[in-house]
Amino acid sequence: MRVYLVTIILLASINASSQVGINTVNPRGLLHIDAKANTPDSGIVNPNLTTDDVLFSESGVIGLGTLSPFEGVRVDIRGKVRIDDGTANPLNHAFVSDSNGIGHWSLVANKVKIATTMGTGIARLDVNTANQNIYKPTGGYIDIPQGLVLIQASLYNQIGDFETPNGYIILKYAWHEQPNEFSAFSIPPLTKFHYRNSGGWGVVTTVGAYPNFIMIGSGYWAINNTSGGVLRLYLFAALNSYNITDTDGVWLNSVGAQAWPENMISTSSIEDI
Repeated sequence: MRVYLVTIILLASINASSQVGINTVNPRGLLHIDAKANTPDSGIVNPNLTTDDVLFSESGVIGLGTLSPFEGVRVDIRGKVRIDDGTANPLNHAFVSDSNGIGHWSLVANKVKIATTMGTGIARLDVNTANQNIYKPTGGYIDIPQGLVLIQASLYNQIGDFETPNGYIILKYAWHEQPNEFSAFSIPPLTKFHYRNSGGWGVVTTVGAYPNFIMIGSGYWAINNTSGGVLRLYLFAALNSYNITDTDGVWLNSVGAQAWPENMISTSSIEDI
């Protein structure tokens, strides 16, 4: 009984330290499987002949389609890979992992949305004292998803009867969850979202100065939608001017209007950093 036991232990030790080849008489690792039996037993091997090979190296790396798996990894795959987690149609999906490192297919959606609801705009905004620092609705709005969202804007306007030397006009665009105008000095509280811009209030500014009659600006709002669902925000514009009096007869045309082809607003979901 003892003789048989010693013999079994010796045979096991020999097998554990030897190399095993399947369809090859010259295994290149601890276990080498040549499915098509087309890998040469010696000499330089054409990589096209190893696409069917599986190799377990002495350092614990599994090579699929290669006899020289990359060290430092557990599996080195040369060629196409198909992973089926039961997803009915994995087209346009990306393979992602959860907090436990378990992978699954997830739809890669286009996170950028172009806003087509710019509205008719403010038909005529006179540059006078009564309109200063009043956020007026432009008729535009945008629906944004939950979480952190970046809103990008390109905005344009034209100045009418601008003849005042050294005068200039500033338009500040902002979003609010309620649709009615308000004063820049008495802003209604934001209950369903907040700006992530510095200072807690975000604006995109366009500027026009004499003798030009074109105003243009672009910028970004960083917003955190905490409403629990899709949130509709309304676009407002507030006027500031310098060295322009009420009697100068200066006005702005179609503020925030869809009629200006330069006006475009888009959104994209972002991650906090």
